[in-house]
Amino acid sequence: MALPRRLVKLGSSSPLLRRRSAPLRHLVRHNSSYKYTPPAAPPATFSSSGIPQDAHPMPHDMPREDYSSPALYTFDVLGRIVKYIILGTVTIGTLSLIGVEGAHQYVERVMLAIPAHLDFMDSFPDSTTDTAGSATLKQHRDHLTPQDEDYYAWAEENDSWTGGSAGGTSSLLGFTARHALRSAWICQTWGQGLTGSSIAREGGDLGGGRTQVMKGMIGSDARVRTNRAEAALKAGVNVVDPGYEMAEMYIANAIAEAKKKGVVFPEELSVMRETFPREGENALDTPSTAPAPSRIAVDMMIRHAEVLERIGTPAALHRSQEVYERVLRSVLPYTNRQSVAAFQGATSQVPRQDFIAAVREAEVLRLAKKIGDVNARIGDNATARGWWTWGLSRVGLEHPAAPSLSTNQPPGIAAVLQDAAKPGWFDGWFGRKPRAQEDGARGVVSAFKDAAPRIQELGTSSSMDKTLKANMSLVPSGPPGVSSISAWGTIPPPLQRSVVALLESYSTHLAISGDLAIAERYQTLGLDIAQASFRRNRSTRELPAASLHNSWLQQRAALLTLHKAEVQYALRSKTHDIDDTLAMLGSANVQAEIVIKELTTGPSAAPASDAVATLSLDPHQGVPLRSMPLSATYNGPHSTERVPATQLLKDAQRTAAESWNITGLIYESLARSQQDTPAPLSRASEFEELAMDSFERAMGWNKIAYGGRVTGHHDVTDGEDVVGPANGLMTKAREYWTNYARVKSRLDRGLQSL
Repeated sequence: MALPRRLVKLGSSSPLLRRRSAPLRHLVRHNSSYKYTPPAAPPATFSSSGIPQDAHPMPHDMPREDYSSPALYTFDVLGRIVKYIILGTVTIGTLSLIGVEGAHQYVERVMLAIPAHLDFMDSFPDSTTDTAGSATLKQHRDHLTPQDEDYYAWAEENDSWTGGSAGGTSSLLGFTARHALRSAWICQTWGQGLTGSSIAREGGDLGGGRTQVMKGMIGSDARVRTNRAEAALKAGVNVVDPGYEMAEMYIANAIAEAKKKGVVFPEELSVMRETFPREGENALDTPSTAPAPSRIAVDMMIRHAEVLERIGTPAALHRSQEVYERVLRSVLPYTNRQSVAAFQGATSQVPRQDFIAAVREAEVLRLAKKIGDVNARIGDNATARGWWTWGLSRVGLEHPAAPSLSTNQPPGIAAVLQDAAKPGWFDGWFGRKPRAQEDGARGVVSAFKDAAPRIQELGTSSSMDKTLKANMSLVPSGPPGVSSISAWGTIPPPLQRSVVALLESYSTHLAISGDLAIAERYQTLGLDIAQASFRRNRSTRELPAASLHNSWLQQRAALLTLHKAEVQYALRSKTHDIDDTLAMLGSANVQAEIVIKELTTGPSAAPASDAVATLSLDPHQGVPLRSMPLSATYNGPHSTERVPATQLLKDAQRTAAESWNITGLIYESLARSQQDTPAPLSRASEFEELAMDSFERAMGWNKIAYGGRVTGHHDVTDGEDVVGPANGLMTKAREYWTNYARVKSRLDRGLQSL
């Protein structure tokens, strides 16, 4: 039965429907033909886990009681963080290891790849711990000639880091020791990475009571660091480069590791030893129970002594002297002093065995020079002179009798030395000059102005003096080797260089100590040997090694000429003409600048007009305008001559700077003397202009010597910051600038008064 149409249209909320609901229910209930069928349920759906899902999900805004999803999300985030941390750590660690090892390999294969020994000098006789030996010697000819690169032995001038003729470090040391040696080289050459300095007071161990200057290391100003260093020096403390301290630590660790590997080191020094080695200690046929030292051990000890010497504290200097002496006494049995005589009168060919003996003798002389230098820095002048005398006596150069201060000084100089404590116009090389000689001696300053004069009576009695007098009998007398200066041209080049360098150190020390007459004799002797050797080697200048050797001799001749000019100026009388002194200084200027020109690819100097200047004695020719690169002849990546040539170029530039500075001081002295005479003022102004130009040129060479660049005259006259205190050259740069500013201010006042 169908429902009425009216009821179908009525809504469930209609009042009519509510009133008629009872009859309708009655009709539906009693109608037997109507059967209610419920709607069919939708098919059930199941989740992936087999749990049926509700076909009618809960409303989206109804809270769900799901505790697993947040926890899983949290663990997922934490897992990703841990994964990123692990990946980042591994990546950073890997990159760091690659960077560190890459730096070590760069140092090993590039920076240290230069041969540091001749291939037949890699070991001592009967040494079993080195890779090279007599077998290598058999592969070479029996004689050497000046046309051979090995004849000049520049490889022996390079610092050996145990790699010998192959360069680098020795594979016999193992992983740890080799990395320690490379780290020492990095700290010594590139620094430790910080700009602070260690300040070491007197006493203590290596550096005394060390306190690190840590404030303002990052981004600190160069002037602040310079002022700190000056304040430390005025307070009586030693400023130590922390890079040298770390290098010393690494080398000490490398030595300890090498001993574990069985490397044979020289014996410790005996407390009962004589001050100087006896004559019998250098005989090859003398039986010795001690095993032959390893060349590796000797190289490591020399590097250790050098870094201790650079640290410069009293304790470090004493340790450096001991290490040098251990090395010298260990290599002495493998030299033959008498073989030096074999070279006298030699022409073109040198027996290889004699050449090896000469190279080893040159090494002994270098070590004797080092020991003397370190003792002089300590203040033990008597021992220093004894070692220098011992070294010179091995090649037949006799030691002049040591003068007393009262009897052996020339007229006029005794008063200067006795009046050294009186304040003068400025300090000089040999002490302060008296007021009575201001017109002469006060106008000279030395290349070693910072060194305090040490004028001592040689006749004082002490235990060290008695020991030295007793040991002087151990110094061999008589010329066992070279009997004439002209014969030095036939001596092998490494021995020539060692002897000239030793004479330079000895004469410098004598001049500083006030023994001017003896110093002049040694300077003359060094000049004669250098010039005789230079004339002998002119025919082989086309060979790079020979050309570098000649340049080395010429530079040392320039330096000795400079020192001799200063000594002669200090020894001169008041009426002595100073033209000879100016001529000697001019010769030193020219020789130094010629060496610079030969070592570089460009001209040695250029005037303001940018034209190439010819070398002359005229200071007006201008200042050097650029830092000239080293010639490609020496600047190869694995060139044996690269490091010696680089150092020689810097030495020549510094020699030129100091020579021009001394020239300016003499012109300034002449200008002051003209002001006290009836001569016209134009003459004094002319001398002052020459002095100012000389100081200007000295500033230019000084800046270029330490990597600076001068683009014009104004760059070297702008003031102190331009000259170079930021480069660590506060002493010399400030000295040159002060001299220049003093003369320039007088010239400006003279112009204003016109």
